[in-house]
Amino acid sequence: MPSIKHALVRIKNPALVALAAAAAIMVTSCKDKGIHGDTGHETMGAYAAGYNILIDEIPNLLDRYFKNTPPDGPTLKSLTDKKTWLCSGRPFMEMKRKKASEAFEKGKGSANAELKHLVPMADALWTASMEVSSLSEEYCKYIEAEDFKDDQGAKAKEFHARWVAAAEKYSTAQGKFSDELDKIEDQQMVADIEKHAKDKGYGYWFRQFNFKAKQFVAKVRSDRANLSAHTAELEPAYNDLSSFSKEKGASLNSSFKSYQRDADSFFAEVKKMNRAVAEAKDDEARSKAVEDGFDDIVRDYNSLVSMHNSLVELEGYGQLK
Repeated sequence: MPSIKHALVRIKNPALVALAAAAAIMVTSCKDKGIHGDTGHETMGAYAAGYNILIDEIPNLLDRYFKNTPPDGPTLKSLTDKKTWLCSGRPFMEMKRKKASEAFEKGKGSANAELKHLVPMADALWTASMEVSSLSEEYCKYIEAEDFKDDQGAKAKEFHARWVAAAEKYSTAQGKFSDELDKIEDQQMVADIEKHAKDKGYGYWFRQFNFKAKQFVAKVRSDRANLSAHTAELEPAYNDLSSFSKEKGASLNSSFKSYQRDADSFFAEVKKMNRAVAEAKDDEARSKAVEDGFDDIVRDYNSLVSMHNSLVELEGYGQLK
């Protein structure tokens, strides 16, 4: 199951999340006002940026190994048959690794008293992620040299135990850090929505829909039996967003138009999931319909988050008009 990305909140300087060169963004909050002040936004923005890079990269390395390896570990036959696939695809590129590292360091450096508890969680996730990355590089050297033919796959068994341990360590660290980011992110999102509620311009609508979409994903993940009720809570937000875009007509900001397309895709997947559930013959089939559609929902939600983060950046430069 794919991990869910985190949103970047309004920040004082996009460079603080390694998004762009320095550019001042006017904010009204006090510098050290807990999670809602400048440093709170800077810390969460930085950690969200680093986290999003890691969950784009590390799960791919884990999937590549476990999808091409028998549950009990590799055999000489599986190593021979799956050699190409075990190390296909890209590694964790140095450029992305550097960006994630810089983002985590900035998060650590800007964390105020109310956010200091995030530091050891972020450090644990970084350590676990680097272990997976290093293990992947080491394993691929073994596979690409076909050393398993010399030792009859003996070392591959040792590698398997390391892969299992590394995957468990990463999953635990990722889950703990993400859960804590979620709690703080929700508070910041609500506060930001309230700040934009008066004029209900671009800044209000993309924040509002992302928040509702996030709630939908969380509810479906924990309570799949009530999909129709969760959809009924989401639909008004989608309709309001679409009405705003339609009313703008030809003057709709081009970047916001891209956001609307992502929202359309997200809600289309929601409708497809509901349709599949309605057509299912029994509880087992309904559960499978939700399970099958959920990854697509998360994929499209992550696209919404990425577009949300781009709009936050544009807004900071005064280009979301």
